[in-house]
Order: sequence, then structure tokens, then C-alpha cells
Amino acid sequence: MIAIVFYLASMGAFLSVSMIIPVLIAFGFQEFEAGIKLFTHVAAWGFLSVGILLAIIGRNRALSRLGAFYLCLITWILFPTVIAIAIMDLLSVSYVEALFEVFSAFTTNGASIIGNPDVVPKSVISFLALLQWLGGLATLITVSVVLAPSGIGGLREEMHNTFGKSLVAYPMRLHEFCLRLLQISITLTAFCFSILLLLGVSPFDGFILSMTALSTGGILPGKENIDTTLGFDGMVVVAIFMLIGATSIYWHRMLILWRSEYLLAHRESYYFFAIWVMVAMAFSSVIYTASGSSSSSSHVYALSEGLFNSASLISTSGLQSRPGIFPLLPSILVLTLLFFGGCGFSTSGGIKLYRIGGMFSQSLHELNCLIFPNIVGSAQFGSQVFDLKLMKAMWSFFASAVIVIFVGAGLLAVCDLNFQAALTASIANFTTAGPAYGPDWSVSSTQGWPEYFEMSGTAQIILIVLMLAGRLELIAILALLNISYWQRR
Repeated sequence: MIAIVFYLASMGAFLSVSMIIPVLIAFGFQEFEAGIKLFTHVAAWGFLSVGILLAIIGRNRALSRLGAFYLCLITWILFPTVIAIAIMDLLSVSYVEALFEVFSAFTTNGASIIGNPDVVPKSVISFLALLQWLGGLATLITVSVVLAPSGIGGLREEMHNTFGKSLVAYPMRLHEFCLRLLQISITLTAFCFSILLLLGVSPFDGFILSMTALSTGGILPGKENIDTTLGFDGMVVVAIFMLIGATSIYWHRMLILWRSEYLLAHRESYYFFAIWVMVAMAFSSVIYTASGSSSSSSHVYALSEGLFNSASLISTSGLQSRPGIFPLLPSILVLTLLFFGGCGFSTSGGIKLYRIGGMFSQSLHELNCLIFPNIVGSAQFGSQVFDLKLMKAMWSFFASAVIVIFVGAGLLAVCDLNFQAALTASIANFTTAGPAYGPDWSVSSTQGWPEYFEMSGTAQIILIVLMLAGRLELIAILALLNISYWQRR
């Protein structure tokens, strides 16, 4: 218990220090009222966190495996519920609406109840964007340290199966890993921000969009369309950093250290980039056809829009370069790509490609066994061998995800959404691609699709549960909430 409290207090202190940036932005833009309110909340969080740290300093901080799971669940629930109080104060909205906004940011979902971001203080936008960026960092730590070592949903560590377990057992190693991951994230975000500045994007817009890109989130600096804010070259840059955020951190390490033998065997990332190119060509084609222009500049602009929207879709960011781009493709294709998601050990949502590859390979293996009953061979996807235990975990996660999505869609349909809108909202929020849902899809529908801020409080709570289930790999939540299991231990 002491270890859980220690890490919660440490994260609270780190969060308080990080949120000094939005406070400075508030005073820089002369948003004095918002700045004072924000500083009051941040100071209270910092005072409480530091006080708890001083009270338990010097005690044992080693986490057990069970403690790591509970720390994971408490972190993803406790911090948004507390931060929502600040958002409720800053935006003058109900607590449920504030809770929806904070959970959406922290899970990198990007759905928003803010109707017009231009009337919201820039400090609040930067606060939510930074929270989104921290949520992406928390996602990588959660997957690497807690979920993967336990094989949750078929997760398997790329380098060594005891890596996360040793991090939990030895606090110093855990701190070093988190610090290294933080340094890399800051470096990549700063690099993206610098490039956008050189391309003429305003500092505030570049700051928000660089954090959104790396976290594969969906928070925007204002109401202006992305193609207008970034231009065709800026969209390509943001698309590249979205792809970085949606690919495995272990694959990044292989690239940096140039471990060619591992790079050749890591098929997931190459399939991911192949899908990006194919979807980008499809988007570019339909955008060019819809524009009705034959000039060379329209070719380039259509291509850049295609690259951006494709990266946004398969990374589960859910952003569109301008309204109505996703509906240019068949809705079943868009929802399928969102459901598949990006790569494992990344900030993207969805099922993840390595699970899809594993289930596909295992299905082919079973079909071969029907034709050749005595065949002996291993089912594998690239260099990854899929044993029976791993396949059970993958299929369990897949089945649970499908059930949760359809149950969520059914509950949303009860909340006055038509079935297509309910299903789209359920998939978009489970895969942390909140902006992918919108009224643009309702052109062919007799019933309009409400915006997030137009939904009832009940519908917003259902979407919050879907966000959390998708971000925490679902099976981990079901295991921790299985009371009968813990009673037998």
C-alpha cells in the first residue's frame, strides 16, 4: 500500500510541475482570471502530493505485481476525477461534462464537449493538450511495465519477457526507464514543434499540434481547419510524427541502435506503413476527384491531405484535415481501420496489428490442419511465434472488445442516438479516436448525429467507460474487478 501511495504522490507532484506551463501561457496571453484559477488548483495538487511524499519518505517503495495492477487502475481513474474539478471551474460546465473532457484528454481520445475552441482560454486548451501528452506517456509506461509482463490480451514484450517485472521489483530501474522515456518524448515533441515553426505555423498552434501528433490524440488549438492551420507541408510533418507515435517504442529502439536482424523480423511496423500508403492513395484519389481541379498544385495538396488523413485514421488520432474527409471513404472501411488500430507498445488505440496478424496466422494454420490433419508446424507472424496460451489471450481480448463495443452502442442507442451513430461513437471512443465521430457522417441519415456536447450526461458517462476500457486493454480491468477470483486467492 505504501508503494502505491508513493507512486501516486510522485505522479501528482510531476503533474503539478508540468502544469506550470499552461499557467505561464495564461499570463502570457493576459488570461489573468483563468491563470489564477489554474494556478490555485495546480498549487493545491502540488502541496498535497509533496506533503504525502514527505510523510512516507524512506519507506519501502517496491511494488508487487498485484500492486502494479491496482496502481495502474487507480491512476487512470483518480487523476481525471480530481482534474475534472479544475476544468469544471475554468469552463463553467457540469462535473460530468468536465469529467468527459478530462478523461478524453488523458486517454488521448480527443473527443470534446467544447463547441467552439476559439472562445475558450488558450491556457485551458494548452492544459488539456499537455494532459493528453502526459496520457500518451502514461500509456507507454502502463503497457511496458504492467500489462505486457503479465501477457494481458496477448501482449508480449519485444526484447525480454522479464523486463517489466524487473522494473516493478526495483524502483530505481523503474525511475530510470520513466525518465528515459520522458526525455525521448520531450525531444521528439520539441523537434516537431521546431519544424512547424520553421514552416510558418504560429507558436501556440505548433505547441498544441506537436503534442497532439506524438500522443496520437485529437485536441486542436482552435476551430480553424487543420489544412488551413498547417498548410500542405505542415500536414505531412504532423502525419510523420503521428506515425512515430503509433509505432512500437521497441521498434524505435531497434532503428536507433540499428539492430538489422531484429528490424527485418519486426513485420508489424512494415505492414503498418504499407496500410498507411494504401489508405493515403485512396484518400488522395477521392479528395482530388471531389475537388474537380486538374492543376498540379491540387495534385500536391490532395496528396498531402491523403497522407495526413491516412496517418490520422490508422494511428487512431481521428482528426480530419477538414470536415467531411472520412465520409469520402466507405464507413465500414473507416470503422474497420479504427478497430484494427496501430502497433503494439504505442500510444494508438484499437486491437493492434500484431493481434490481427496473430489471429490471421493462427486461422490459416487451423485451416491447413483441416486439409492436412497430421501437419506439424508453428503458427507465426513474422518472427513472433504464437503458442496456444498467447492465442487464447488474443482471442479473449478480441471477443471482449467486440462485446463491449456492441453493448456500448446499444446503450448509446437508448440515449437517443440512431444505431449507426451509436456504433460509430462506440468504436471511435473505444479505440481512442473520438474526433472520428461527428455529424459529417449523417448526410445520408434521416436523423442527425448530435455533437458530443449535445449528448446527455448518461451518454457521456457511457463514452467515458468505453475510453477507459479501450486504453487499459479491457482484460486488465475485468481481471481486477473479478471479485470471485480475488476471494479464492
